[in-house]
Amino acid sequence: MNINVISSVDVSDLGTTFTDLFFFRHYLYLQVLSAKVIVKFDYKFNIIKSFDISGINDNPQGICTNGYAIFSSKFGSTSLYMLSSTCSFISTFTLPVSCTDPRCIDFANNLFYLINGSNKKLFILNNSFSIIRTIALASLSTGVRGIVRVGNYFYFTDQTDDKIYKCDLNGNIIDSGSIADIELTSFGICFDGMFFYMIGNTNKTIYKLRLN
Repeated sequence: MNINVISSVDVSDLGTTFTDLFFFRHYLYLQVLSAKVIVKFDYKFNIIKSFDISGINDNPQGICTNGYAIFSSKFGSTSLYMLSSTCSFISTFTLPVSCTDPRCIDFANNLFYLINGSNKKLFILNNSFSIIRTIALASLSTGVRGIVRVGNYFYFTDQTDDKIYKCDLNGNIIDSGSIADIELTSFGICFDGMFFYMIGNTNKTIYKLRLN
């Protein structure tokens, strides 16, 4: 897989640790663990607003949207927080007991996709947060920190080897690639219909990417 950097932005002034991001309606949302905020950017990486979620989720990990609300998972917990478009608290959902290490989350095709880091499993959940399928990601490391479903493929970021993996819907690796000569500690991945975005925690930079 060839990975071409289209553009990037330094976000070190926003915090020290970043966990996940998603793209929705021309805006990019970044979750910042260290500052416990969700930051909204326009397509040119200009900051629109920063939302404080410290009173809702004190250890935020995965983040996604179903088009109506924002969902933020908590590290080491089965709690999943539902937020409004302005990141106000709406409700708390309890994930299945096997989802004890929710690292990253995505929503597509009316389903939630959640990576459980400790056992390298991908849980597919319905809108009631019941597990309808579990996929063992045996070929990936425990460093998976980002997931996005695009068509009939999953794309994962891995902080251990700084790669993006393209997998089929059974979790089998089809292709992989990395950004040459850059140590990223790669977290999060999302797609805007044309380009991918990911966050590098080492250099605290968001990358806009084209994958070939």
